Amino acid sequence: NAQLLDADSPQRLSIPKEIWRLVDHLVKNGGLTTGSLFLTSGVPEEMDAVREALDTGTALLSSWSIHSIAESLVL
Repeated sequence: NAQLLDADSPQRLSIPKEIWRLVDHLVKNGGLTTGSLFLTSGVPEEMDAVREALDTGTALLSSWSIHSIAESLVL
């Protein structure tokens, strides 16, 4: 039975920040309620921009398709 750990927990999970940012964006922007999230293709230009944002540490834009974010997580 997996338990979520809060930020103040002495036990920490080691997750790459890029994965954390993508999953956090999906959760905060309706990805959990989006049908066919990982079955619908993202927009190639947006996915390029997502990768650039992850490389440079800039913000992931809420205007990008949630499918672009999800597909970037898979790739």
